[in-house]
Amino acid sequence: MPKVGSGTAQSLILTMRRVTASCSMDAKKPCAQVRAKIAGCGGSVMPRARAKIRVADDRKTATIELKPLGQPGHLVDLTLNELDQLIDKLGNARSQMVKGHPIPPFERDEPPISVAANTKWTIRASPPEGVLFGFYHPKFGPVGLTLPKEEIVSIVGFLTNRFILQPAASPEKH
Repeated sequence: MPKVGSGTAQSLILTMRRVTASCSMDAKKPCAQVRAKIAGCGGSVMPRARAKIRVADDRKTATIELKPLGQPGHLVDLTLNELDQLIDKLGNARSQMVKGHPIPPFERDEPPISVAANTKWTIRASPPEGVLFGFYHPKFGPVGLTLPKEEIVSIVGFLTNRFILQPAASPEKH
């Protein structure tokens, strides 16, 4: 696939969907399929490309196939550690791409939030920022955020009002 140069205005459109019958690596195993279309400055468009991802039965490796349409694909086998490193590098690339863009509102239902339920977490003092809240996300590994004092006060107030000050629901009718 042609290398995308830095510093040029480009747009990237990705559509992900689960497929079961068209995955060439193993038609019986579900895999993620990504179609990408990248448009450069002059309106030139690279051919569509597909990425297929399959986790091995022993769950020790994942195979990624990158295939521009009409061209041979490229297979890469990654261990969990290598996959974590790739996710980290993709996250770094994404953070550079969104720099300067406003954070979209997501207080309601959009965009969907990738939830990590019943996981391990930690809170650490992180002066001068405030507090570091970290947790293990099954999709992304260890992730975290720093919270300034004002946000900590808001969160503690919310949790106190919601779970300590509100009387518990009683099965008895009043």
